[in-house]
Amino acid sequence: MKKLFDKIEITSFALHILAMALMLVDHLGFKVFINMDWMRSVGRLSFPIFAFLLVEGFYHTVDTPKFKTHVLRMLIFAIISEIPFNLFLANNIWSIQNQNILWLYLLGLVSLYGIHQLKKKGSPWNILSVFIIFAAAILAELTYLDYGACGLLTMIVFYFFHGRKWWQLLAQLVCVAYLNYMRGGSGYEIVLFNQTLTLGRQMWAVCILPILWLYKGKQGHRSKFFKYFCYLFYPLHILIRYELEKEMINGNIDF
Repeated sequence: MKKLFDKIEITSFALHILAMALMLVDHLGFKVFINMDWMRSVGRLSFPIFAFLLVEGFYHTVDTPKFKTHVLRMLIFAIISEIPFNLFLANNIWSIQNQNILWLYLLGLVSLYGIHQLKKKGSPWNILSVFIIFAAAILAELTYLDYGACGLLTMIVFYFFHGRKWWQLLAQLVCVAYLNYMRGGSGYEIVLFNQTLTLGRQMWAVCILPILWLYKGKQGHRSKFFKYFCYLFYPLHILIRYELEKEMINGNIDF
């Protein structure tokens, strides 16, 4: 089994495609195909992929000039995405209680940078990393960032347990399962050891981990077009989704 696992691998390119496809399924199930609950459940698999890829990109760029460009690009597209995101969730161009996911990724990058710099200095500076994580998680909740503290901590988990050793993979599994269990949400009841547990829809996120573990550092297809397509896909698909909902409300489209 281990030999088979080692032979199979997935590229960063393939993970990006998979993550965008799963996100699209999730968002279509949110307000378009509202009776298809399975779409929301399957869509839970998308965020861990994006969080994982963000950390992988961080490790490859943090000590290079590309990192600042990456952060600036994330900031620009977070601003661009905010109006489409607010239109879809709040039917308004401005909403204080709805901030798109790119702001969370930006906060994640900045937090990881601070932790990384402290880590290079070694003890006793490492203790300050706890403060950064705590402050960033609170900020994610107070500013209503999509996925909130759970999403921020998922990125932190992939950073601290970055690698392919068995204990790192186990730590990812345990931490991601716990974070998504705590996030809860509507879900399903199961009986375990005569105890009834409600597993939120969010728990589906754990299922993507074996796919992530097939990534071994290969990027696959590379081009500027694809890089910017990945950024533009988020605001564009949200805007199209918003227009679809309007057409449904007006009776012009019937699914």
